[in-house]
Amino acid sequence: MSEKKFLYWMAVSESEAVRFSDLAHMMAKAMYPTDAELDNYWMCRHTLEDELPNVVRDGGLMVRNPAGLGALTYPHGAVLQSAVILPHDLRPFLAERGIELRLNPHGGGPDYWTLENAAAALQAQESWHDGTRAEFQDQLQEAAQRGEIPIRDPQTCLPIKSPQPRTFWELVTPADVNAWLEKQGAPYRWDVDTPEGTSESQAAPKPAPDYAMLATPEKLIEAFGSMSGMKLSWFRSMKDRPALDDAVVIKGARGRNGAPPLLDVFSVMQYLIDPKRRGKKLREETGWRLLKAHFPKVYAAHESYDPTFTD
Repeated sequence: MSEKKFLYWMAVSESEAVRFSDLAHMMAKAMYPTDAELDNYWMCRHTLEDELPNVVRDGGLMVRNPAGLGALTYPHGAVLQSAVILPHDLRPFLAERGIELRLNPHGGGPDYWTLENAAAALQAQESWHDGTRAEFQDQLQEAAQRGEIPIRDPQTCLPIKSPQPRTFWELVTPADVNAWLEKQGAPYRWDVDTPEGTSESQAAPKPAPDYAMLATPEKLIEAFGSMSGMKLSWFRSMKDRPALDDAVVIKGARGRNGAPPLLDVFSVMQYLIDPKRRGKKLREETGWRLLKAHFPKVYAAHESYDPTFTD
């Protein structure tokens, strides 16, 4: 029996559930991924937004409570939008629609790695014993704390600042680790193996963007504008604000049927509270307060970095 062939594919992290509110977008983007297909993307997305609640109601897709992951029997409205879907529940549903579900291991490469997985990969490459690996992992963590190795948000893969990066969660890239090794004068470099005939970026699909972590310029201005001086003209040309340009996860499209860009909210907030930024200053505690008020899901994903956060 031959393996089923799929016209499309969609990648998610094996360690995370998919938000129901993101599913229509993710499916439409899997089928119409390029900017040239935006018209078809929007039509497909709107159709799916109408169709998916009916599929859940008729028992064609199981959704779960995000708190305890228990199955929801009759979800609707806000309860349905906040529900989540586990990968093993989602895979057969997508397969019926010609979409392959690909699972990305969390922080296991080839492009993004947790600190502990990076240390384990170097151990295998250099034939270190466990004591050397543990010491190297500590050195990686300390270097990341000092800002010598950029660390990245697991949700967006964008650089973030963290006073205490966790070895099992935040991500690094082989290129950044190798740059640090070179500065340390190490006699070796991290050689990431990829399947023969493929580039590093082709070896595994990129993680699907988490759209709950993104926002349009209008939403960002609504949240931070009055306290930071942010306005729409900032986003028309971001050459003078490279940190904003770096925060763009999905580029916008011009024209009658165009779409605004989507930016990583946490990266934008970090830019706004940077004391070195020119213009109207946004106090750090105010930035966190506004983030919590306007983007509670983003805040929840990063609350451990909030200097005012207490357990």
